[in-house]
Amino acid sequence: MKIERLFGWMLAAVVIVLIVGLVLVAIDFANADNWTERGQRGDFWGGHIAAAGSMASVILLILTVAMQRVELHRQLEELEANRKEMEAGRQVHMSQRKQLERQAIIAEKSAQQIHIFDVLERRQSIYDQYQRFFNPDGTRISQLNTGNIGDKDTVIEYEQTEERLRNFDTYLEKTISISRLNNNEKSHIKILADLFPHEMRRQT
Repeated sequence: MKIERLFGWMLAAVVIVLIVGLVLVAIDFANADNWTERGQRGDFWGGHIAAAGSMASVILLILTVAMQRVELHRQLEELEANRKEMEAGRQVHMSQRKQLERQAIIAEKSAQQIHIFDVLERRQSIYDQYQRFFNPDGTRISQLNTGNIGDKDTVIEYEQTEERLRNFDTYLEKTISISRLNNNEKSHIKILADLFPHEMRRQT
């Protein structure tokens, strides 16, 4: 801003000097008695005006270069400010993205935990059905041991229930292993799973 103001003042000064010079030349020419004297005075004023013009041109050139340098510096500052603003925006975007990713992981883990507990409950229901095929002492009920044709449906139901229980055990273990739960959470789930009967009883 100071350079621009100085440039304006210098330009105004040059214009004033030129106007004053022209007025003085005109007055001096008017006072000359003949053309020879006017020619001498013209050479005199021409040399001085040319020197002053050259000096003014050099000064204006220096001021112009200085103004361009100031303008370039201002543009660089604006570019740097824009870069910092874009960097801040990128950081905010990355922070929001990481937060959304964390929320997505938490939601996925919660859904997996709910699913695992649902599997545990369904497995317990099958286990309760499986218990019907055993006596209080742990031995199988007599219908599974007689080999009578009338007990065939009971044997088939027992085998199907036993197979379903095995499948649920396998599925539960696989679901826990591939989940996004960390090791502590997986251990906690397995401890809870151990609260449910997981060893199928067999006839001794």
